[in-house]
Amino acid sequence: MAMEERNSQVAVFFDYDNQKVDPRIIFDYSDNFGWVVKKRAYGDWVRDALYRPEMSSYSVELIDRPRFNLSDKQGNDITITVDAMEVIFTRPNINVFVFVTGDADFIPLVLKLKEYGKFVVVIASKNNTSLLLAKACDRFTFYENLVKSEEPPPLDHRDYYMLLARKAYGVIKNRGIKPTMDNMMATIKHFDPSFKFEKSDFKSAESLIRAIETTWGQAEMGGQTASGELLNGDEHKAHDGDADFIRGDMRGDSAGIGINFKQANFINFFIQLFEKHELSDKSARLDRVKRLFDKSYPSIKFEKYDIRDFRHAIDLACESRKFCLNGNMFSYSKRYQIERGLKRMGIYINPSMKQSIVKNFIEVYASFGDDKKRTLNYLAREVYHRNKNTFSKSAISNIFTALKFTGVFEGMDASSYITYSQPMRVNCPIGEIRDKLDILYLKRIIKITNVRGEDLPLVSEYIFGVNNKVEQLVKMLDALIEMKEIVKENEEYIYKAE
Repeated sequence: MAMEERNSQVAVFFDYDNQKVDPRIIFDYSDNFGWVVKKRAYGDWVRDALYRPEMSSYSVELIDRPRFNLSDKQGNDITITVDAMEVIFTRPNINVFVFVTGDADFIPLVLKLKEYGKFVVVIASKNNTSLLLAKACDRFTFYENLVKSEEPPPLDHRDYYMLLARKAYGVIKNRGIKPTMDNMMATIKHFDPSFKFEKSDFKSAESLIRAIETTWGQAEMGGQTASGELLNGDEHKAHDGDADFIRGDMRGDSAGIGINFKQANFINFFIQLFEKHELSDKSARLDRVKRLFDKSYPSIKFEKYDIRDFRHAIDLACESRKFCLNGNMFSYSKRYQIERGLKRMGIYINPSMKQSIVKNFIEVYASFGDDKKRTLNYLAREVYHRNKNTFSKSAISNIFTALKFTGVFEGMDASSYITYSQPMRVNCPIGEIRDKLDILYLKRIIKITNVRGEDLPLVSEYIFGVNNKVEQLVKMLDALIEMKEIVKENEEYIYKAE
């Protein structure tokens, strides 16, 4: 569909539980496909009351579907599907469907709409998108790209290829392996055998790796080793004996047994097992893990993965630092619980990067003279121009998003809800911003997993980049308790759910 084709009529469906977005940015982009004649947003509009005025200002029909718990989102999928199919038969004039969601559950709906000759567009965030959904639609774009550009990008499938790169890099990163041209291309081809360099705009293997770095987790935050190689898969800076896992080293004085590519791949079977049986926040007896493993993977041959037997596999899983074995109880390590949870939240904590970007933000904000132009987008761009040789746009965007969640920003009319393009101001002493960001990160970590006293050095690594600021952490924890954000029970710090 060419950009110039403006005779189409467009329906826009927001899966608001899945993607909270600025509607103006969505409609600016949707206008490229024709006239938007139907607008519906599905969510719990009591819980999300702050977002209602913004949606209503664009005449979006709000479909209220109360959620009884945080995982109760399936009803949105069903309701949107029913409504979209109704549009096919009652509004044949509508031939473009725009869905703001990254949920793979919509793939059957997308395919059915295409059967009826409809043109399907999907807009979703980088950290919450199904690869299969992106491939199934006619046009796909990242919401973050629309936010950063504040103008509609070309209507092509380049974002789909970037999503492929992100998925491939994530697989390799989770295996603890350094990305190379061979393993990157092998993984990408596994996802999509039709992938070609000329379609992706990548000119060389080096440009492919660089593009992936700018779109995934810790690597996109500008972190490099002294030799220029990619950092390891951990989303924190190595300190105090925290050696590089890619080289097969381990914490402490003893050398690790080393984990090769095949063995790292095998460890993913344990991860799949824990996710399937909902053991991510529990410990399981080793004999139970063995029974579940044999039942789930009866045809696995250990020697194919350079593993002697099941016990050797357990040792390697612990060596990877993704699992730990206490006596006869096997579980995710506290480190991996935190990393897994932060990744699912789309949060990447790099202490040195955080300090640098926040310092730059404070300087830019303090020197910004025009209040009408002082928006998060303008500030982020200025910070990027100061740091473009060090940090990517995605890294800076991640920090700005975190700052937005701290609540330190407000509209010029003192409203608590702001968009990235709305004039804003800071509602606290400028020197407190870094502390509020650290408290936000700490609260998110406790939301992922309960924290005990012995875990505080590890948490200190994530927040400060060193493991010896336990005393400062305790003060922050006391502040969170006073704010009734967390509680302390049986020597554990626990997130206090609303």
